[in-house]
Amino acid sequence: MDGVPRCRCFDEDPPYYDDPDKFTVVLENNGFFCGLKANLQYVTGIEDCWDNCSIATFSLLWIEEFIRAGGNEVNERTSVYWILPGTEMKDGMCLIENDADILAMMNAVKDEKKLFLMVDHSNFIKGLRDVIIPIPSKYRGQNDIDEEVRGSRQLSSVMQDSESGNDSDFYDINYDAEDGDDDLFLDNVDSEVHDHNEQIQIVVE
Repeated sequence: MDGVPRCRCFDEDPPYYDDPDKFTVVLENNGFFCGLKANLQYVTGIEDCWDNCSIATFSLLWIEEFIRAGGNEVNERTSVYWILPGTEMKDGMCLIENDADILAMMNAVKDEKKLFLMVDHSNFIKGLRDVIIPIPSKYRGQNDIDEEVRGSRQLSSVMQDSESGNDSDFYDINYDAEDGDDDLFLDNVDSEVHDHNEQIQIVVE
């Protein structure tokens, strides 16, 4: 399906992107970290490649959908880390938890066309302070993506809602939770434009 991220089949070749907006997310999921920094390992993990992701629409919500597609919950113990281009896990990982982090990754992916993300399902890495590194300032520059239009949320807020069992899907931290997200939707979606971005779709093959 054009315009929708899809999980690549194990025997399928990686795509070649003519569209500068497209990229692939390589997600290490379903495993657990063990060891200290020098011997840090990710055990029993599964690598999923999500092709056809879009710089213009990518958000924390997509990452959460990828995690759930692998059969895992997203809760207060879930953390996501970015392996910087040209580095390895042992070189340090960047914690991804808000819109600014997503924008930084989108700056990097314009050239790299691939994001390497790892999921910590037990917050193990947060106890190893020397493993978490800041996102380099070169990726923190201006980005032509309007983060309000993309409507991504704070990961911590989503996790809290998931844990509390709140029936409303996801509350934005900048809006009154009692009002839901209707006001955010109305502010950022043009009802006259049918671009099919109003609802997240996901394709797993």
